Amino acid sequence: MATTSISSLPQTTTIDAATVFPADFSASTYKVTVSTLGTFINTTAVTLSASGNITGGNLLASGVLISSSTISASGNITGGNVLVPGVLLATNTVSTAGNVTGGNLSVTGVVVSTNTISATGNITGGNISTSGVLSVTAGITAGSIAATSQTGSVVSMTGNITGANLITAGSLTVNSGNAITGAATAIVNGASNAVGNIGSSTTYFNQVFAQATTALYADLAEVYEGDADYEPGTVVSFGGTKEVTVSATEGDPTVAGVISANPSYLMNNGLTADHRAIVALTGRVPTSVTGTVTKGSMMISAGNGRACACSTPAMGTVIGKALENFDGESGIIEIVVGKT
Repeated sequence: MATTSISSLPQTTTIDAATVFPADFSASTYKVTVSTLGTFINTTAVTLSASGNITGGNLLASGVLISSSTISASGNITGGNVLVPGVLLATNTVSTAGNVTGGNLSVTGVVVSTNTISATGNITGGNISTSGVLSVTAGITAGSIAATSQTGSVVSMTGNITGANLITAGSLTVNSGNAITGAATAIVNGASNAVGNIGSSTTYFNQVFAQATTALYADLAEVYEGDADYEPGTVVSFGGTKEVTVSATEGDPTVAGVISANPSYLMNNGLTADHRAIVALTGRVPTSVTGTVTKGSMMISAGNGRACACSTPAMGTVIGKALENFDGESGIIEIVVGKT
C-alpha cells in the first residue's frame, strides 16, 4: 500500500477509510481529526495533533505526535516525541529518539527512549529503557527498568516502582526526603520472612555502615578447615591433619568450640576447603552432651565430640556454661559458648 504524507495532502483525503482534514495549517503544523488509522501515517518534520483517538497498527512520526485522548496501536509507535495527556496503549514497541510524555503509558512490549520518559499517571510495560530521565508521578509496573548513561540517569517518581528487576549503573538512594524516621522501615521485604539475600557468597558488597543490627540467630561463628564434615552440636578441637577435628578426649585443653547450625554472624566465610567447619565461638548454640548437667554448669569436652559438666575444670578446657538441665546418657541442650 502506498504511503501518503500529511505534508503533501492537497485536500481532504481518505486513508484506509479514515477521513483526514488538513484544514488548520500554520507554522508547519497540521491539526487533524482521525477516527480510525488502519496502517500508518508518515509525517516529516510536522506535528500530528488529535483531540480524539489515534488508533492503528504503526504510527511513525519524525516530529511530534500529540493526542489529548488515547493512542492505541497493535503494532509499533516510532517517533521523535510522543506526548499523550490521556492514554498510550501499544502491544508491541514504543520507540523514540525524543520524549515519551503522557498520563498513562501501557505497553506490553518495550518502551525505549534516548531522551526522557515522563508520565503524570502510570507507566505499565514489559521493559522500560532510557538513557535519559525516567520521571513518573504515579506508578511503574514493568518486567525490567533500565535507566543508564555515562553521565548518570535519574529515575524520579512520587509513586511506586513495581517490577521484576530495577537495574541502575549508579546509586540507589532511599528516604532522600528524610520522611522515614525512628523505627520505621525504609527498605521493605515484600515476601515472607527469611526470603531473599542482599549480595551473595560469590558477589558481595564491601562494607556495611549502620547504627545497629539485629539477628534471628544467636551465635557468632568462624569458618575453619576441618578433617571431615561434622554435624551441628559437635565439639571440636584445634588439631588433626587440618585446622580443627572432633574432640576425642575429656577435658581437652585444645578445645575450639561447637559446630554451629545457624550462626547469626559468620566470619571467614570466604574460606575454600573440602570440609568447612563452622565453629561457634560465642553465644548460645545447641550442643551434644552426655551425663547429668545442671543449668549454669561449666562445660568441657567429654570425648567423642560431646560435652559434659565439670565443677573443677582445668584452665583452657571450658567450652561454656549450660543453659538447660539434662539427665541422661546423651542428648542436645543449649549452652552459652565462651562463658567461663
